[in-house]
Amino acid sequence: MTRSKLIFISIFSYFGMLSATPYPNCTSDGEVGCITNSTYKAVDTSSLDPATFATGKIIGGVAGSATLETRPDCSAGNQSDCITTSTYKSADTSAFQASDIISGKTIVGVSGTAIGPPDCSSISVGGTWVLVPGDADYGTNDFCVMKYEAKNKDSAGVPHSEVSGTPWVYISMLNAITECASLGAGFHLLTNDEWMTIATNIAAQGANWDGGHVGTNSLNECFPQSFLL
Repeated sequence: MTRSKLIFISIFSYFGMLSATPYPNCTSDGEVGCITNSTYKAVDTSSLDPATFATGKIIGGVAGSATLETRPDCSAGNQSDCITTSTYKSADTSAFQASDIISGKTIVGVSGTAIGPPDCSSISVGGTWVLVPGDADYGTNDFCVMKYEAKNKDSAGVPHSEVSGTPWVYISMLNAITECASLGAGFHLLTNDEWMTIATNIAAQGANWDGGHVGTNSLNECFPQSFLL
């Protein structure tokens, strides 16, 4: 779009009109004498401070001089001085400590010291094991216990947890302690506190009561493998 300017001249009371001179549309930064549009708008250069916009940028013919601060997006855990993203978010490290994190795990630079639940499915000896939640009343942490009564597998004197077979009987407590320990480091015969932890946990499950809810009627009487822990 153009705009024209008309020039009137009076000579001895006679008026004349020169041909129109069109104003062009603005097509670049810093132009004068052109018509602004949606792309090239007017800017008040008298109050435009070069320090308010980036070096390398030009507005209304004024070159910017500001050095803008930049930060990279966070791309790994425990980073600082980066911009958080939907994957790497900020974390309040003052809200937790090493004892809140499982040993062997590190979160935002804090290495855990807490004892986590054991992976009973990874035990390669002694047959099938299940996890028992610890109980503070008995001073126990989570531990694994044989899912089924120990069997004397192949009469070789090796305790084994499996469905089939006859439970290992006619064995003294001292021998039972020895046989349990024979499975390797960390294996032992159930302690009284561990036994009470199991019993308390069984009683805390509604499905183990014949009324369907804890404390209703009585606990089911059946084989131990039928109880829910």
